[in-house]
Amino acid sequence: MVENDDGSITVSFSACGLHEMCWHLYSWGDKFEVIKFEILRQMVANHRRSDSTAMP
Repeated sequence: MVENDDGSITVSFSACGLHEMCWHLYSWGDKFEVIKFEILRQMVANHRRSDSTAMP
């Protein structure tokens, strides 16, 4: 995890696959942005939710 100058954080980690990443990101609500792996960005695009208060 890296804290960025703008107050955001960059988190990187390994996972068993894209579906595992999708479930994990879903728990973060809309408090994230996928910056690598276009396929993952597309998979989560319609499933971000604003009702979650969870933070990484």
